[in-house]
Formats: sequence, C-alpha cells, structure tokens
Amino acid sequence: MMSNDMTSSQFAPTFPQDFKKFKNNSLSHGKYFAFRILEKRTFSPCQHVVFPRDVFTASVIFPSRLCGTPNIFLLCFRYTYQDVVNPWVANGAVRENSKPKWKRCNPKSSPAEIAILIENTKPLQDPVNFTTGPLTFKVQRNPNCSTSEYGEEMLEVRAKVDYMELFSITAYAFHPAAWMGESLGCGEFLGTTANFPHVGTSPKLQEAGLVWRMGIRRQLEVMGRAEFEYIVVTLAGSEANQHNITFTDASVIYSKN
Repeated sequence: MMSNDMTSSQFAPTFPQDFKKFKNNSLSHGKYFAFRILEKRTFSPCQHVVFPRDVFTASVIFPSRLCGTPNIFLLCFRYTYQDVVNPWVANGAVRENSKPKWKRCNPKSSPAEIAILIENTKPLQDPVNFTTGPLTFKVQRNPNCSTSEYGEEMLEVRAKVDYMELFSITAYAFHPAAWMGESLGCGEFLGTTANFPHVGTSPKLQEAGLVWRMGIRRQLEVMGRAEFEYIVVTLAGSEANQHNITFTDASVIYSKN
C-alpha cells in the first residue's frame, strides 16, 4: 500500500507532456493496452494499468499498490474531484446507534401478526419456477451468531436463470404482500438483483446458476427482529420474469465461515 504522506500529485502525470510518455510507453496486448507508470520515486518496479482499448471507463483496473488512490487516467483528462464526507460509504445505509423511522409497508407488522406469519410460512424445500411473484418462504438462522465472531450475516438465494433474458428480482423481509411495483423505500426492503443481457453475452450462460447474497443482520436489528430464529423472505419480480427462473435453495450464511 502507498504511504499515508503520499499524494496524488506524486504519481499523477501532468498534461500533456507526461501523457505523451504514457502513450509512447504503452504496450499492446491483444484487446488491451498496458500503460507503464513511470514515476520511479513512487513505484519500483513499474506497475501496469490495464483497460479495454475500445471502451474507456472509470472502472480502470489498478494494481493492489494503487488501491484507494485517485484514478490516474481521469487526472490525465483533467477530471478533478473533491473529497467530501459520504456517510453511506463510511457507515453503511444505517448508522450503528441510529433509530431510523422507515415506513413499514406491511400493515400486519405487530409482534402477534409476525409470529403467525412465521408459523404459517413454509421453507423453500423444492425448486420453484418464478414469474412475477410474490414468492414467500422462511429461512432458519441463528440469532446468537455475533458479527465480530462470524462476520456479516447474509441471506444466500440460489436459482437457475437464463442470462440471455432480462430479469429483475427484489427481496423483502416479513412483507408477503410485496409485489413487483413495491417501493424500495420500504422498511422491509433487503436488496435487489437484475440482469441486462447484451449482444456479447455467451450462449453458455443460458442455463447458468445465480448465487445472490444480501447482508441482513443490521436490517433485522433496525426492524427489531434480530432475535428471531427465522426470517420470512418474499421475492418480487419484474414483468420480464415470465420464465427461465427456478429458485432451488435459500439459506443464511456468514462471511467468516
């Protein structure tokens, strides 16, 4: 990693003289260019930065030594950014000690009603073909697994999907009436996944597997249900989900296992 006293000006090329050095020292590798970073005071040996030749994107692949540093090529092209506080990145969607008052979209959210919901909901035991939903099932969890010891508690959903088809799936906790037009601002919202095929999508992905993971511990704490032995999950899909999605399994896993 770079030392803390190192700034972007120590490795960012000036324009246009140093950019010519970058261009002249580039190495063509098939579909990719590798640009040598020539700042010997900072890097030894030279590091390579690789990006697609036909598409310039902000998602430039940096070597590990550059992790967390400004995008060197955006600096070349005179893009500048201001460092500002970003609570979402620093603290997650919800602060640890906060008590957000997000709207509950399920009108039947009393402790007694949730207890009945858990009792009457079955686990996902057999493969289920999914259209627009809602598809509701419960997943057993261990409420005593601490984050510090076991890591992030995640809901893992597995399915067989056709990546040649457009689809979108949204997950909610303890909201069995959720539908494809439900608000993402609901307090029960867990996460969403989507697929947008393009002309270069490999036909081999036509019958591929989907592994979808969502962090759930903090959300359950906010909902006041972190002590529950089960989480009731509802999946709602888009109109494009008319075929070729089959859910096969759902479980709770931990990032340190």
